[in-house]
Amino acid sequence: MADTYWETLAALSEEAAQRVAADRLKYVQELYREASKRMKTEIDALFAQIIDSGAESVTRTQLWQYNKYKAILQQIDVDAGAIRTAQQKAVEQTIRKVFEDTIGTTMDALSGVGRWTYQTNAVIDQYLKTPWSGELYSKRIWTNTQKMASDLKGHMEDMLIRGKTPAAVKKQLMADYGVSYEMADRLVMTETSNAYNTAALESYRAAGVKQVRYVPGPDEGRCERCRTYSLENKGIYDIDDAPHIPVHPRCRCRWVAVVDVEGRTKQIREKMLSDLKAEGATMPSVQFGGYSGAIIFEDSPAAIAHAQQYYAAIRKMTADIPRISKNTGWKKRNVAAVKQHVFLDEHLIDGQMQRFDPSYEIAQSWQRLIDGRNIQEQDLVLLNHELMELQLMREGLPFEQAHAQASKAFDFGRYVKYSE
Repeated sequence: MADTYWETLAALSEEAAQRVAADRLKYVQELYREASKRMKTEIDALFAQIIDSGAESVTRTQLWQYNKYKAILQQIDVDAGAIRTAQQKAVEQTIRKVFEDTIGTTMDALSGVGRWTYQTNAVIDQYLKTPWSGELYSKRIWTNTQKMASDLKGHMEDMLIRGKTPAAVKKQLMADYGVSYEMADRLVMTETSNAYNTAALESYRAAGVKQVRYVPGPDEGRCERCRTYSLENKGIYDIDDAPHIPVHPRCRCRWVAVVDVEGRTKQIREKMLSDLKAEGATMPSVQFGGYSGAIIFEDSPAAIAHAQQYYAAIRKMTADIPRISKNTGWKKRNVAAVKQHVFLDEHLIDGQMQRFDPSYEIAQSWQRLIDGRNIQEQDLVLLNHELMELQLMREGLPFEQAHAQASKAFDFGRYVKYSE
């Protein structure tokens, strides 16, 4: 299929994944903010206690005489534990949400809504137990929060002993919180990238995709490895040999499905037939690829004028959709989609946005479908052809290619006899 459709789908899915991560990280960010605010107040209280004791300076041993100092040390551990728990929860929730959304969106697009099954929860549970970068995310979170607590305690003690001002102490401790939060934010974004791309590849495999294309993220121009992956063989890899994404922390690169046009055409045709039959729609009784009877192709001035007038009349009609639905068993939404596609929308044809040229044969078919009398095989084939053509164009194929592919499955042209 055209790359633009699948690129857009992947881009939107990846952006949605990052929004999920940002949303889940808000509570963690608030905990950092509260902890840093509380620290400022407690540092002021400690300095007040030191001044009240008459001390002009303190040693490492003397610090332990102040209950405010010991209270700060305890609070640092409490805050580190709360941040650790919240961040672990945020990452797990993000991974689960990203997996579910990515698999759902991708499988719906590739296999059809309601036409696939996948053991999503089991796959997620296994994913959460499997380290992909040497250690589980929970271990990295523990290391990060332990380092934050150690840095806060060490810097506070050192600066107090050296006689630094309250403002200087608070500035350093706020910087420690900032570094720790930056590491937390980086971890969540990187884990999100890994979860998204893992889920995307799992979905592609389940849908039968054989190759994928490496698409660099919005800010990956400075990364030599990302650039190399995207340029090598035009970024196309066999799905089982695809390099791992993320390539580096905060990597926003993504995998895009390379979808086979012929295979996708057959897949859409099978889905359309199954859905239409399930809805009770009247289907052509002949095998596709052959035809019985013929329409005489009309390109006389009178036929063209008739088609132009009838197309104009169809655009103003409101009763045609419910009547065709009643006469064929097609759902109104599908009839409406065909009408919009054939008679109303403009399409890029020969480099210009324009409506389809009026066709005498299509006009005749539409009239029979409305009347419900003497409906021909070709009339039903027309509905199928146009609905499939529309689906292929929605997936990014240009009109000419979509028309050719739709004709392989539902060939309205086979019913047209051209006069010699």
